[in-house]
Amino acid sequence: MLTPKQTKLVACLLTGRTVKAACEKAGCSPRAARRWKDDPEFQAAWADARRAAWGEATAALQGLAPAAVRRLRALLASGKENVALRAALGLIDRAAKAVELNDLAERVEALEAGQRRVKR
Repeated sequence: MLTPKQTKLVACLLTGRTVKAACEKAGCSPRAARRWKDDPEFQAAWADARRAAWGEATAALQGLAPAAVRRLRALLASGKENVALRAALGLIDRAAKAVELNDLAERVEALEAGQRRVKR
């Protein structure tokens, strides 16, 4: 279980620009933070906090996606060749990355399913 200072440091690391600034805000020394960095429990809490923050950011971006798609459609139809070209290339690039990520996720899922069967 993390100490109150460790818990506060995890929160401050998410919002601080530097480790030193986060330590000052959390009321601990940078030396203590370096020591805690090697503690598996602190590492897990820090990783969980980063995942949660990233999840919130991703959800916010997903909420903006429909507006972004509408804007890209407008740019494609803008009649300005250089603008339409950049929008089209950006869409193709992102679509290709989405396919790659989906394929990768399916492969990982299949591997994990295979491991579960082997462990039984």
